[in-house]
Amino acid sequence: MNMSLSAVHDLAHSHAASPTASTMLLHDAFHNLNELPTSSAATFSLSSVFLLLPCLLSNLHRPPLPSSLSDQLAAASPEDAGRSAGFPSIPSISSAPALYTFPFLDRTTLDWKDIMGSVSTAATVLGQPIVLPNGVTLPNRFLKSAMTERLCTYSDTDLNERGKPTTEYLEAYRVWGQGKIGTIVLGNLPVSRMDLEAKGNAILDKDNTWDAVEAFKPVIAAAKAGGSIVIGQITHGGRQVPYEVNPNPVSASDVKTPDAMGMKFGNPRPLTVSEIADLVDRFAWAAKALYDAGADGAQLHGAHGYLISQFLSPRVNKRTDQYGGSPENRQRFVMEIIAAIRQRVPDEKFILSIKFNSADFSDGGFSPEESRLFAEKAEAAGLSLLELSGGSYESLAFEHKKESTIKREAYFIEFADELRKHIKKAVLAVTGGFRSAEAMAKAVSEGSTDVIGLGRPLTAEPYFCADILKSSVKVAKPNLIPTALQTVSSVMQIQDFAHQRPVTDLSSEAVVAEILPVITGQRPAKADKVAGEAAAYDRTEKSAEKQ
Repeated sequence: MNMSLSAVHDLAHSHAASPTASTMLLHDAFHNLNELPTSSAATFSLSSVFLLLPCLLSNLHRPPLPSSLSDQLAAASPEDAGRSAGFPSIPSISSAPALYTFPFLDRTTLDWKDIMGSVSTAATVLGQPIVLPNGVTLPNRFLKSAMTERLCTYSDTDLNERGKPTTEYLEAYRVWGQGKIGTIVLGNLPVSRMDLEAKGNAILDKDNTWDAVEAFKPVIAAAKAGGSIVIGQITHGGRQVPYEVNPNPVSASDVKTPDAMGMKFGNPRPLTVSEIADLVDRFAWAAKALYDAGADGAQLHGAHGYLISQFLSPRVNKRTDQYGGSPENRQRFVMEIIAAIRQRVPDEKFILSIKFNSADFSDGGFSPEESRLFAEKAEAAGLSLLELSGGSYESLAFEHKKESTIKREAYFIEFADELRKHIKKAVLAVTGGFRSAEAMAKAVSEGSTDVIGLGRPLTAEPYFCADILKSSVKVAKPNLIPTALQTVSSVMQIQDFAHQRPVTDLSSEAVVAEILPVITGQRPAKADKVAGEAAAYDRTEKSAEKQ
């Protein structure tokens, strides 16, 4: 049997219509190797196998579309179908949906040579497990970074009614739990019900009368159902708490957060030493609650201008006692938290992690040199997983600061290169900017990072990691929302799939034109036109009309 490689390519492209023919061709490729010259046989067999094996696997594991969805796709235009069917709803954890791809969508209509040349290689790299210093294995190189979900209960008057997990909160993590994300970070999870990042946060506060362990158990179980490692990010807003949540915030000192992104902030007062001791205990209590609820670890939020970051920053921390002044003193708060957590949870298999800034990107703030020194100290204290980020509300860092980082996609990748020289055992994750499988795999292969942290791509496409690993997608959907407004729009998308609605497509100019006036407060939401925008926006409390 003497077939050209072009015939193999043609059949590979049409395998969905004829899985039987694909199977027969692959069988013949092996069966008839002896009929080909040696060099041709090697070329032909390898090409055939690598071109057609994905076809066979996808045919073996691809279930038929539900009839209702098939009918919907048949009747819809490609643009409409792409948006409505891009994320099928999930009836239950035990019957998770198939991860469908649609040939008429540009981003999933991929040339097999291109896939096998780059994306399959990327899938191999990103699919490799990695072992933390404490012996826990992360299933692959993807990490869902903690993001504000705003799906839990909130009351302006009853503190006990704040932060309870809801069915929508559970659903969001059930969805992510089926997305082949190696590590899922819940949160953020404030340890004080008065000091939230936003209304609707899930909360782990020792003063609440409801049972946090029992409340979070089903959420953590849902997130772990697909094999992910699950960590809870614990935090305190400090001076960076919206005015409508707490007009009298606390911080390391009395330096106010400038009003930004449509939010107002109160004038903070410095925490007393006894209050600092209480907060250390609150962080340790929250970590123990996560442990008892089945989580694999706890992550401290030491980035983006929240309380731990406020203590670390010489721009914000003006204290003259043992918690201010020198880098060692400014690190004392977080180091005491780490020690208290390990005392409360001595199980070394319980992962300790921190998300911290490469820099604050503001004059007089946390510097790259201090960040490096802190990473070394955190590793020595037993932290297994370090997640690198940057910026704060004062200086947003979720954009490229240098031309040299654009090609590598990640905003903080150059600092990661330098940091790696000083980390001996801890696993490093870099979050911010990654959008293509090729750039992610390159960063891992070159040793710049061990793990790829993802945020907004996973609100637009909760199955983005799974799609990369099966080589059906090679780049995230573009986000056409202005950078400063993308937190709000990502909350909107989380609200969508948490309520089992189609995810709002922010790569569509028409959709973005419809929702931008809502996000900026120029008009009321019309939920009948844009799915979920009213519910999501009500949670954000960022409308200009409310300021």
